Amino acid sequence: MIKGLLLTGLLLFGQTQCSAEPSWDLLDEDCSDITDWTDGDAGNGVSEVSPAGQFHLYISPAASGSYAYRTRDFGSFPTTYTVEIKVYHDVLGTVANTDYAQFEFHKDDLRFQFRLASDGLFVHDGAAWNEVGTNLVQTGVWQTWRFLITGTTPLSATVDVYLNGVLQISGVDCSNTGTFTDGRVDVLQFGYTVAAENHTDWIKIATGLYPPDLRRIIFIQ
Repeated sequence: MIKGLLLTGLLLFGQTQCSAEPSWDLLDEDCSDITDWTDGDAGNGVSEVSPAGQFHLYISPAASGSYAYRTRDFGSFPTTYTVEIKVYHDVLGTVANTDYAQFEFHKDDLRFQFRLASDGLFVHDGAAWNEVGTNLVQTGVWQTWRFLITGTTPLSATVDVYLNGVLQISGVDCSNTGTFTDGRVDVLQFGYTVAAENHTDWIKIATGLYPPDLRRIIFIQ
């Protein structure tokens, strides 16, 4: 006999714990119109909207010093915030060969940077690029990444990384400090040795920390 039907993110003996979805109050960009993003392509890099309505960056042909680049300054970042992107890679190379996609989110004194490459997801800790997880990045499939960035005083920051709604790793050092343009978002595709190519369906940023809200239908017998 069915005693209950619950829509929940986490069910514990009839009790639910569920995180609300963010309002994406800082940026909610579906990437179908990038006329308000500044074009900074170099060499053989091209940034455009694809026929399918996605942010499309590619290098053709591959060449040293070439990258596709768009940037936007929306205002100001808080110390603690959530970023989500949905991205598809046709072709990627390695970080060592500078054939990767890169995303940057700038507070005035603290910047969150990560790279997506065939050899993994890399996060900058202020001194070096460090791989997060093991071979998380794939080509030929859409992947939704969510990053929960927690800044502290004195200046430091950590990030929790979710892929397709599943926590991969928490508390990763991302304390990249300096003097930056507050509120600036950078999206790049590098292709020095490989004609790399990516599509970004959306970029979203919200004030506060929001783990993915995984909803399930669970029957209690």
